[in-house]
Amino acid sequence: MMELTQNTLSIGIFVATFLAALVLRKQLPRFFRLLDRREANAPLTISQQALIRACLISLLCYGCFTGLHNLAVSIQYNTIAEWGQHLLVVGWVISMGVLSHRHLKDIGNWRSFTSVGILGVGLYAELVVLHKVPDPWAIPAYVRSLSASSRALLHFSLSLVAAAFVYGVIGSLVLQWIQRSRNKIDDHLYRLFRGPFTLTIVLMGTINAMDTLGWHTIWRDAFESLLWSLGILYWLKGFWGGTGEWLSHLYVKADPADNRARAIPIFNLLLKALIVLAGIYSLLTAWGVDPTATIASAGVIGIAVAYASQDTLSSLLAGVAILSDGPYRLGDFLILEDGRSGKVTHIGFRSTRLITREQIEIVIPNAYMANALITNLTGGPHRHARTEIPVGVAYGSNTDQVREILFEVGKQLEHVIQNDSEMPILVHFVGMGDSSLDFMLRVWIHDPTHLFAVQDQANTLIYKALGANGIEIPYPKRDVYVHNIEASSS
Repeated sequence: MMELTQNTLSIGIFVATFLAALVLRKQLPRFFRLLDRREANAPLTISQQALIRACLISLLCYGCFTGLHNLAVSIQYNTIAEWGQHLLVVGWVISMGVLSHRHLKDIGNWRSFTSVGILGVGLYAELVVLHKVPDPWAIPAYVRSLSASSRALLHFSLSLVAAAFVYGVIGSLVLQWIQRSRNKIDDHLYRLFRGPFTLTIVLMGTINAMDTLGWHTIWRDAFESLLWSLGILYWLKGFWGGTGEWLSHLYVKADPADNRARAIPIFNLLLKALIVLAGIYSLLTAWGVDPTATIASAGVIGIAVAYASQDTLSSLLAGVAILSDGPYRLGDFLILEDGRSGKVTHIGFRSTRLITREQIEIVIPNAYMANALITNLTGGPHRHARTEIPVGVAYGSNTDQVREILFEVGKQLEHVIQNDSEMPILVHFVGMGDSSLDFMLRVWIHDPTHLFAVQDQANTLIYKALGANGIEIPYPKRDVYVHNIEASSS
């Protein structure tokens, strides 16, 4: 009855294996096309075709091997079933070796790792056939039957093997993938976190081994806390260096005139402060110390300090917001809502400094700048400012002649941008007033600090040009009549 059950199970394994192979044969190409975002009928690459063959061959060999192994056990180590297992192992090793030799011949490391892996799996399968080692399904029971020292040594050894596999095989795969990108920051981050991740695997295996040995609680907890502290410090080192590398990369790519580039050092300081706090919290937790009381005390102290220096902190936080958001930059010409104006010469964490047209420096707290309504004359797509000079001429004047005169005056002005299609000199007939025809001369100037000088020169030249051409500049006229009230009443 037992042999009949085992034979039925073996047949079920054979059937399930072939059905799974048929399903994978149809689904794997669809998966690769979906992964590459290609059309349904797009051809696969040679590497993808080789990977599909390797998956199908491995699945068929494993299913047939498991079925034959189960069949050999049920009929008292049948020689035919064992020879079938030997042939499957040899065929799988040869097939995998041929595929890896063809498709990994240009990648030395991967070829070596794959060869070692194929030989290792093949050797283990042969030992299973010879009944020298347990099959995969019997490994948990076999491990439980070992002594505590043997299980501890097994845990530690497996952690070393897993760490070496992650560091060598998986690490090489990740490195080849990130090297395809033009960005170099991911290479630095990979090198910084590769070591901590591998060390964490070894530490977990070591701690499991210690738990298996059944040490005294005091010694075990102390040793585990020491190991976790070592891992935490190694991770902190990776995060510390990774933060610096990432922000340094951003600082190099950023425009020096951009405020956000100047905010990178403060963000670096804040991130590293958070890393230190997280590290202290993790170390206290690793040694069994409850950090709740320490955090509560620090919170009370922080509230007291914030209340005592709320004005300074308000300006400091506003400075961080201005530097990160970038509403204005160095060199911009600002007009504040109270009428003050000037060119930005310095943006700090506490204040912003402006130089007015009169060459007077104004120091304004960032708390005011963050909440004020600001007009940025140079904040658009052009780093220049436009000014408008209104002109009124008498009714009956030749509008074409006035337009030509104003246009020629614009060409003669100093500090004005000339011959630029994006920032041209414009003359507009804007309206007909009560006593004048209203024109507007619009010009772009290089530096807003020259605004008064340009307006002065423009008004002077316009007045002279209109007078020379006999064009009247109107002004209000009123007739005053004087009546003798006494004479009229008598």
